[in-house]
Amino acid sequence: MNILLIDSYDSFTFNLTTLIEKAVPGSRVITIHNDSLPASELVDKYLSVFDAVVVGPGPGCPQNSADVGCVPQIYSNNKNVIVPTLGVCLGFQSLCLGNGLNVDRLKLVKHGQVAQITHNGDKLFDNVPSTFDSVRYHSLHVPLEDGESTAIQPLAWTSDDIDGKKVDILMAGKHTELPFWGVQYHPESICSDFGGKLVENFWSLAQDYNKSREYPANKDTLLADFTAKYSIKPAPLTKSDQNLSIAKPLEETAAQKGEILFEKIALDRSKFSKDAYPETMVCLGEHLNDKNQKFVMLNSAAIPGRWSILGFLDEGKTRCITHYTDYKSSHAFMKTWGNDPHELHNNHSEYLVKLGDDGIWGYLSAYMKPKIEKFKSCRDVIDDCPFYGGLVGYFSYETNETNNIESLVNPTPADRPFPDVNLVDIERSVLFDHQECCLYVISVTDDDQSWIKQTSEELKDYFFAPDFEAKKDRLFSSIPSTSAALTGGSPKVSIPDQDDYIKRVEKCQDYLLAGESYELCLTAQTKIKVPKKLNPWDLYKILYTRNPAPYSCFLDLQDATLVGSSPERFLSWSKDGVCEFRPIKGTIKNTPEMTRAIAEEKLNTPKERAENLMIVDLIRHDLNQMLNNVRVDKLMTVEEYKTVFQLVSVIQGDLHGQYSGIDALAHSLPPGSMTGAPKLRSVEILRDLENNHRRGIYSGVCGFWSVSDQGDWSVVIRSAFSYKDESEAWEHADDPASMESSAHESTGECQIWRIGAGGAITVLSDPMEEWLEMKTKLESALQAFV
Repeated sequence: MNILLIDSYDSFTFNLTTLIEKAVPGSRVITIHNDSLPASELVDKYLSVFDAVVVGPGPGCPQNSADVGCVPQIYSNNKNVIVPTLGVCLGFQSLCLGNGLNVDRLKLVKHGQVAQITHNGDKLFDNVPSTFDSVRYHSLHVPLEDGESTAIQPLAWTSDDIDGKKVDILMAGKHTELPFWGVQYHPESICSDFGGKLVENFWSLAQDYNKSREYPANKDTLLADFTAKYSIKPAPLTKSDQNLSIAKPLEETAAQKGEILFEKIALDRSKFSKDAYPETMVCLGEHLNDKNQKFVMLNSAAIPGRWSILGFLDEGKTRCITHYTDYKSSHAFMKTWGNDPHELHNNHSEYLVKLGDDGIWGYLSAYMKPKIEKFKSCRDVIDDCPFYGGLVGYFSYETNETNNIESLVNPTPADRPFPDVNLVDIERSVLFDHQECCLYVISVTDDDQSWIKQTSEELKDYFFAPDFEAKKDRLFSSIPSTSAALTGGSPKVSIPDQDDYIKRVEKCQDYLLAGESYELCLTAQTKIKVPKKLNPWDLYKILYTRNPAPYSCFLDLQDATLVGSSPERFLSWSKDGVCEFRPIKGTIKNTPEMTRAIAEEKLNTPKERAENLMIVDLIRHDLNQMLNNVRVDKLMTVEEYKTVFQLVSVIQGDLHGQYSGIDALAHSLPPGSMTGAPKLRSVEILRDLENNHRRGIYSGVCGFWSVSDQGDWSVVIRSAFSYKDESEAWEHADDPASMESSAHESTGECQIWRIGAGGAITVLSDPMEEWLEMKTKLESALQAFV
């Protein structure tokens, strides 16, 4: 039972794959792009080996050959190779267009909206109620003309209220002579009913037709050849040991069995009294900052976080991995902390590592593989501990960009690119368990008992000192409300232009109406100039206390600094292989007047739910490429944070075979909640709408990958970032915000920080409301500066 699924670069395709596999037990679904091979080769050589074809959805229109590729030839080939075919959305429109019907724009575009579908009882809908709910993602449709005789027989409809009248919209049809069927709606959506039954019925009809078909004698050989050449299912990064060769010069000699060294320090919960945010990690960070000890911190300040992580950066020991998509992209840079932070200026070839065919992802997989194997037998020494050591850092929005990367503009004036992958390999750390109120001092360095003992004693002396509470209170009372109090004047802030942003929203909607995308996540960046004397740790403390968040972070790396307060988990994976996404779409400002009940009412609108549904379906697609048992644990529930209410969903899946969490991460970036759907077409459109400017760290992800083979990555939003080499002159003349800082005036330069913000644009969006939503998100991080 071999079924060909043709993907038109949609972001829901692998949801169809899973739907087919469940509806047709034992089936083998081979998925290709519509331009993976010439249409003539597909039809003449391979098509006859398949028992059925499903033509999936995609952006664009069926009249554009670039959008549909080989699809028209599936329906109109003249080689007598007829294979039962089911078209979905664009696939259905192509069937109708090729058989004499028109495809026009809808007057009321429907993206991510549930509709009632009514059918006529055709066998395609056996055992399906005469009226059922399903999700529509389309701006084009096939008009129903009274009395028109075509080769397509209508099978199902829905109705739209247009100018006060109910107008029927075609939702399904079949060819009157050939085994071709199609549906306009999306049976694979999480909110669609009876999608599996539809596919089951199609398969039954296909089997009836196939009783009279003949198959090539070399069918199995052709199938194997076709799959090897054209299947788009991603191969596991760990599938071949060839990747290990590129990491061998750098990897540690893995002992037969590693040992995780740790000491537990129980703290007195009564000494930490803040309800708004946990104080422990800020106290720890302040203590280390006073000693000039460099560190990175992933600090959970709100539910659902239980653990906070502080990783030590040891000069000459901690390994740093960087990669650039637009500079020596076939190489990674590997060096140690403090060792020549300007490798691009000095062009030290000894830091370069040649990457294999799988690029930076294959290298990272190979780098971590011996570490994970080394500590495999002892990864449960601390109950529920997510991190013992491993990679910490960020992946930029552009990390997975492969098309026309050279056309993207670096919006900074510095004479160098900035890393898209920026990671440090942490071997010594302190973790805080919020639930148990205890610290763990941890090392994965061999024979490091003396450091464990020394660090534990130092922390006990600090936290158990008689005057600790007084020191803590002085620390938090000294944190100002904005950075201006630290720099002697207000920063210079350049926010996006309101009129320009609104015009971009309207351009987004033009693309949506044309069928080029279902949703576009438009963003813009705000630039903030501050004196160079601003300590990033001081900025972090302000943001942390002003906007506590589950995925707060402080990453002061050699090339860049990220100070974050993200509420959104992108992807986590457990050592048991459970992956979880927590996309956020739908945001309302949390004010004294905004109760939870009001927020739930405002977020439970067709627009807000459609935004969230589209991303849920996109993430299910990303996971269904590699994972089993993909499920939606929570669908569009409201969560409250200090500054906003947000609509959140939770999607989970189970890793299997040779796939690992890094596979899920590699094939899911950039985050769908920051692109829209379909992802590839949306990214291309957004490039143009955002003037080909790089987003950089914003819209990427930050987090960790532990030697225990666990990972947790958040979306970089509600955050500020700065590149170390970027600076500008401060314009004093006629500048009311000009600072009188003598430290600033002595250099004539200032530090640049950036904050990105935006929103998901749909056909239901109000441009002014989108501007206000962007401002709300911007202010959650900007409040640390002004």
